[in-house]
Amino acid sequence: MQRLILTVQEESGIERRAWPVTRGVPLPQGAVAECADLWLEDARGRAVTLQSRPLSHWPDGSIKWVLVDFQADVVGSAVYHLCYAGEAPRAVPANRLQISESDERIVVCTGPLRFAVSRQRYGLVHAVSLGRQEADGFVEEVSVSPQGGDSWADICEAFEIGETQRRIYGMGGMCRASLGESAYRVQVEESGPLRAVIRCEGALESEAPMHHYVGYQPFRFVTRIYAFAGHAFLRVLHTVVVACDPGQTELRELAVRIPVDWAGKRRYRLGGNRCMEGVLGQDEGLLLAQCQDRHFRLERRRSGHSERVAEGERAGGWAVLEGEEAGVGVALRYMAEEYPKAIGVDRGGIDVFLWKDPDGGRLHFKRYAEEVAWHEGEGVYSDGLGTAKTSEFFIDYFQHNTSEEAPQRLTALLDWPHVAVDPGWMAHCEVAGGFAVRAVDAFPHSERMLDGFLEWMARSIEVNRWRGFFDWGDVLVAWEESTGDWRFRGRWGWCNSEWDPRHGVWIQYLRSGAGRWFRLGEAMTRHSMDVDTCHYHPLRPYRVGGCFRHSIDHFGDEPCASHTFIDNWIDYYHLTGDHRTLEVLGEAGEFFLRYRWSEDSRFSFSLRSIANTLRGLLYLWELTGKARFKQRAEEIFQVIARGQNDDGSWHKRFQVSTPDRLPDQAPYGMATEGTTLAVEMGTATPFTPAEHKALGGASAEGKHVLSYADQKGYQTHYLMIGLELLHRLTGRTDVAKCYLRAVDWFCGGPDVFDSEMAWKQRYGGVLCRHLSYAYKLTGERGYLEVGRQLLRRLAESQDWSDDPKRRGAVGLSPMYLSLLFFGVPHLLGALQDAGMDE
Repeated sequence: MQRLILTVQEESGIERRAWPVTRGVPLPQGAVAECADLWLEDARGRAVTLQSRPLSHWPDGSIKWVLVDFQADVVGSAVYHLCYAGEAPRAVPANRLQISESDERIVVCTGPLRFAVSRQRYGLVHAVSLGRQEADGFVEEVSVSPQGGDSWADICEAFEIGETQRRIYGMGGMCRASLGESAYRVQVEESGPLRAVIRCEGALESEAPMHHYVGYQPFRFVTRIYAFAGHAFLRVLHTVVVACDPGQTELRELAVRIPVDWAGKRRYRLGGNRCMEGVLGQDEGLLLAQCQDRHFRLERRRSGHSERVAEGERAGGWAVLEGEEAGVGVALRYMAEEYPKAIGVDRGGIDVFLWKDPDGGRLHFKRYAEEVAWHEGEGVYSDGLGTAKTSEFFIDYFQHNTSEEAPQRLTALLDWPHVAVDPGWMAHCEVAGGFAVRAVDAFPHSERMLDGFLEWMARSIEVNRWRGFFDWGDVLVAWEESTGDWRFRGRWGWCNSEWDPRHGVWIQYLRSGAGRWFRLGEAMTRHSMDVDTCHYHPLRPYRVGGCFRHSIDHFGDEPCASHTFIDNWIDYYHLTGDHRTLEVLGEAGEFFLRYRWSEDSRFSFSLRSIANTLRGLLYLWELTGKARFKQRAEEIFQVIARGQNDDGSWHKRFQVSTPDRLPDQAPYGMATEGTTLAVEMGTATPFTPAEHKALGGASAEGKHVLSYADQKGYQTHYLMIGLELLHRLTGRTDVAKCYLRAVDWFCGGPDVFDSEMAWKQRYGGVLCRHLSYAYKLTGERGYLEVGRQLLRRLAESQDWSDDPKRRGAVGLSPMYLSLLFFGVPHLLGALQDAGMDE
């Protein structure tokens, strides 16, 4: 029998009983054929009810990753064991979720809670009752709300720009989910004895009351409602996608309503910097608003007037409204990090404001400028059409006899316990291609380097206060020595999808099991797959599924394959089974499948573009098992192999149809594959001398044709990750040969192992990965010796000054963090296998 350790860590000092937890767990190839072969035991060896589903499979059909749901008793920490390869005992659940479906609605019963989700019209949940589950059905004790709620956006489409000038693009006003019946769809996305997920998809439609303004739907949405056996709380993930003209529409507020229907008085409690409570008057409302990341205020509103009654730095993020028999509480996650957010309370219910500035500010989706600054390295124009944002909140329903515990339950919901899989097991299963478990004793210098660099990025987020509705989860990407600060102009601003620092965070989490890195990785990954990705674009549908390039906007440079990195999405999906992530991975898969090429020598391949396409298609094949992803990836590999130079390198702009593997060199200097293609097609003029000079400085050479040597270099690293993945999935010898020729080029040639050449080609440290995989393919320790030299010099280059802006950095950019973590942990694993130190 095989037993895997799962440690549930409670970091808030809250005692939890039968608390729902979820984690993805890797399994070795051939170990488990189906979920029925798995069972769960507590620390005393007693069987625990388990809900599981496969997330991905090995080529032989066995389960590669499995999602496990169970309910844990936790005081401080608790250990559970996931077991297989034995006779599986079965635990009888104390409570079991029950779901019934009809054409009109879906009804969910958790035991103490029953609610319905309408199939006809959006209302979040309705017919909410509290009670108990008996053998012959649910016994209602209290009706909380027979009516459903709603979701809305209040938009502005009319702007005054002077005494006699104005712009009016539409009616603006309220747009409601309940009005968008034509777009509304509901399904049970996941169900089991312990957890269920209901997915509601639709559009926010304008409620303009007269004339012909019907049918305007400026935002799309997906609401996911999570229900848990034995509990009366719900988890809600609400995703909104921008579907309007970004230059014509601004947002005043974005909200979801949770109604109540009780007679008698209404008592409220609010989590500011302390618990504030009272009884609501007949026309009274309260607004708890996190205005900035370090400032909240509480306002009382009566008859159109408001007064400030409290303020502080960080709100607790929850509110409770209760009548004489029952109550409802709401907890809004990341209220300070994703400001401005608010919670409103009145006699009719609770409003969860996912975006609201109480001072009247508006959220816009337009690009910072209409002009594209090629002289600042920008590419092709883009704006916020198709960007998205997911917000998370919890709803807790309770009867009067558990009223006093409501604030503690809401606090517990905001700080969920963390489940860690044994890092040794992660390494054993070669998750993410393999790595060494974090071990300071074994690799003291390398671990100090990795720890220090990650601490530097986490500290940079805090020191620079990189927070806000769209900003939380992203980082600035380029340090400017001349100003001693982060650059924020042209192409250099938000990281967006510049390599993948998120994957670096996940690698450190996988090898350490530390909950803080899980939380940071989750925030960054959610930002990446929502804000930094295009999800809707009827004008340019080819953009959907691609990631926006780095820019001073999160969406100011077009989505392109060269900047679409989905490694972190794969990490997060495997660890959580998150349905939103799988949805976005599907969009990316279609984006990569649209990739095309021509062997006309007037046009060039972008090496990093086709490299990321290969890698993305392989991830989708590995995840879904769908042959179309594999077939297209293999076709792309054949082109890539033809483009490899005789010395093992590739040109960053190449063409397979010419003897020297170079395209006809049109004037060069374009920043992206889109700008390059526009020049090659003759639909845009090349860089002007003025643009060259502005981009490169007064001493810039203004090259319009790159030399043969200048064509080679860093973009090959993009490709190597995909080639490694293709070999791991297929074992093809031609892929291994292609890969090894490239690694040898990085090292000065076959059997040369030139560490100086390798240092010049290190690209932030990612070369360490290629060296270690080359060792795995050949057993040649020369690759590891070169890797050790790189490790030494990388560690020596780390900044250990007292300057908090620099301390710990191995290159002042989160991009370099991603490259270091792609490479070094993998190399440490190979050194460990070879019995070598650092």
